[in-house]
Amino acid sequence: MTTKSNNKNQDDDPASSNSIHSPHNLRRNQLQSGGVTKRSNSSRSRKDMSVVIPRTSTNNTNSSMSHTTSNPSQLSSGDGEQLLDSSDTEEMEHSEDEEEAVVALQQAATRKAKQASIWSHFDQLDDNIYMCHLCFKSIKVTYHNDCNLRSHLGRVHKMRDVMYSSQREQRAKTSNQIKPEKKRELHEAALDCIITDGRPFGDFRRLGMSKFLNVICPGYRGPSRKTIRRRLGVAYHQYRQQLRSTLAHVNTIAITVDIWTKNKQSFICLTGHAFNKKYESIPLVLGFRHFAGPHKSKSIKKYILYELKQLQIEDKICAIVSDNGGDIKKAVNDIKPDQRISCITHNINLVVKNGLGLWEKSEKKKKTIQQTTTDAFDDNSESENDTQSDSYAIEVPEEVEDEAMSDTENSTDSEGESDDGGGNTYDDESNADAEDEAEDDTANEYATDEDEQLLQPENIHYLLIRLVKRIRSCIVNIRCTRAVSDYVKREAKSIDPPIKAGLVTDLEIRWNTTFIMIDRFNTHRSIVDDINSRPFKIAHTSSAQQIKLGSKAFEFTNNDWFRITDLHTILKPFMMATTIVSAKSYPTLAATYSVQYALRHFLWKTSENDSIWFKSLQTCLREKFHLYFDEKIGQHQKNASLIAAFLDPVEYHHLRKRPVELEAAIVLLKVEMEQEAKRIALKVRTSHSRTDIACDLSSKTNPPKKEKEKENNIDSLFSLCGIAVSSVPTSSIQKTWSINEEIGFYISSVNTDKQLMFASFWFNQEKRLPLMSSVVRRINIIPASSVPCESTFSVAGYIRRKERCSLSPQAIRYSMVLKDRHKLALFDH
Repeated sequence: MTTKSNNKNQDDDPASSNSIHSPHNLRRNQLQSGGVTKRSNSSRSRKDMSVVIPRTSTNNTNSSMSHTTSNPSQLSSGDGEQLLDSSDTEEMEHSEDEEEAVVALQQAATRKAKQASIWSHFDQLDDNIYMCHLCFKSIKVTYHNDCNLRSHLGRVHKMRDVMYSSQREQRAKTSNQIKPEKKRELHEAALDCIITDGRPFGDFRRLGMSKFLNVICPGYRGPSRKTIRRRLGVAYHQYRQQLRSTLAHVNTIAITVDIWTKNKQSFICLTGHAFNKKYESIPLVLGFRHFAGPHKSKSIKKYILYELKQLQIEDKICAIVSDNGGDIKKAVNDIKPDQRISCITHNINLVVKNGLGLWEKSEKKKKTIQQTTTDAFDDNSESENDTQSDSYAIEVPEEVEDEAMSDTENSTDSEGESDDGGGNTYDDESNADAEDEAEDDTANEYATDEDEQLLQPENIHYLLIRLVKRIRSCIVNIRCTRAVSDYVKREAKSIDPPIKAGLVTDLEIRWNTTFIMIDRFNTHRSIVDDINSRPFKIAHTSSAQQIKLGSKAFEFTNNDWFRITDLHTILKPFMMATTIVSAKSYPTLAATYSVQYALRHFLWKTSENDSIWFKSLQTCLREKFHLYFDEKIGQHQKNASLIAAFLDPVEYHHLRKRPVELEAAIVLLKVEMEQEAKRIALKVRTSHSRTDIACDLSSKTNPPKKEKEKENNIDSLFSLCGIAVSSVPTSSIQKTWSINEEIGFYISSVNTDKQLMFASFWFNQEKRLPLMSSVVRRINIIPASSVPCESTFSVAGYIRRKERCSLSPQAIRYSMVLKDRHKLALFDH
């Protein structure tokens, strides 16, 4: 209470009033709250000053205040009040300028102390030259600046404490810098990473990547987007020069060509295939350009010839593989008349798609059989599929694979829920057996009554498309309801063995997805029947959903399952054939001959146990197979496939079981070897004529001595010295085998060792069988399909994805062509 009253009296005092109106306290008079803040901040700064000032040995504090605070026990109450009054007055009279001045004096004293410690290590030789006491080195300074002196002590004598902070940071940055040679090497590695993985050009400047690079290589900063784009163009033109020089030593090259359209932009791709020294097939992307305008045959031909001319390989092309598109067929036939190779994978797609009509739209059943000619139907099918020639099936699409993985891995069931699946039985097994017998009787009656109708292609197409549509609807209904989908996953796991692959739907542009859909639906037969017969078992489903699941639309009878099984059986060989022909190793014509033989044997084989439905499917596919593999394929491709199969040791063992085809292969091979001998002779004469001209020019200036005279002189010397002269001629000429001898040696070698591989055999026997090896390099290098182009399009689709939609066609071309630049080294092997 005494303190409060004293403060009040002090505020009323005129002296205190005058002190309040002093210039130092105008701010506090205007804002009382600010005055409080001013006092608290001033007291805080005063405390800080009390700590700093004794450290620097400065005597700017109040002696009476220090004395008073040093003896707090001796203070009385009156003295305490007087001390508070004096401190308040002193704080108000103390300005900020004075505090800053004190700090400046302290900093100056600190700098002077540091400078004194620095100057003690040096002797002044001249106005601007000092000598170090430690190493006796003279150092030049400017205007008595000690930066160079501190830098010298820090760099040479490791006294980093005397260096300025900026000098230490600069020193750290300089120590982390990498050499220019190492930086170029890392930039090349970054460019190769972007090309190989299809990464964005600015990937190495992102925050996470920059931190990672700083950890593994301190001081290295990845290339920018502009740097990558500039180096990409330089690398492309350098690679084209290397590619041109590498292909100059290759005798024969087979190419594939195809067109790809995405987002209203078309690209045309050209791939090349050639053997290296070890008879290993090396695929290369020769060209990948933006194709502007309509896809006319003239434009396609112009592009192909332009790329071949740029690489100087016009006379080395042995075959061009393409699909059945009308424009591209005409363009290839103009370049290589009667030597176009039709894509086998595309032909298989046409056989299945047009033979079974899996996606033909049929609204209602045709009760009356329409009399249509086969030729008219085939012409319509051909015209429809030529426009879609670049969208045939090659491999399982990523969407289907992703769905399968998600169905397998992302199931969220528990052990308690899985108990609902396995050991469930029908409530009335006798009724179920009776229903099965009734369905069997219905199926038998259907087989006897509708045999003649099933033999008609129109009815087959209608029944098939209706069955496939029901399968699609059932799968979509299961997948769109979470409760039903989870139930199917739990039941699939409870089955022994468990079903790993989930239900998926198909795509119209790829028929093999239809086979995958049917295959997985067939494995889920018990689960589908259980859902349809007892939908109330599925928890968390509404009554409307249960009624829909148990409806007649999703009920599959025994007859339906028999048809699904027959459809799966007849599509499985075509699926396997597509997988073989479209493998990543890019099979050649040798494999296509065996594939065609196997499919032909399967379609023309009949059995008494086959159902009428199965025989009808065989008939539909047989007609289309004859159209696309017998009539549409040229004779040149058939002969080349037979010769390629004969010259492949692996395919030869399949061919020798058919003596008629084996004899035909030998006859065709002899003709091809005679033509190859003519080509070699013409090439040798051309090269000899050029060599003779060069030799004549050189012999006029420096005529060589005769080797025969030298040899005779040496023989004469030996005879004079009593040494027996050898009768072996010095120049021995190796005897060359005839065509029949080469073929005979090949047949005997392959029959002796059945484990021979293609590449190893021809690499070891190339010198012994020179004529046959030339034929092998010309025929066995031809790809079976245009899958290399399709694979390139898949990679291009990933590079030109949504996040990189602004990528220029030129950058896409550079990226696609440079992906194969590491393969040039394989030609030296």
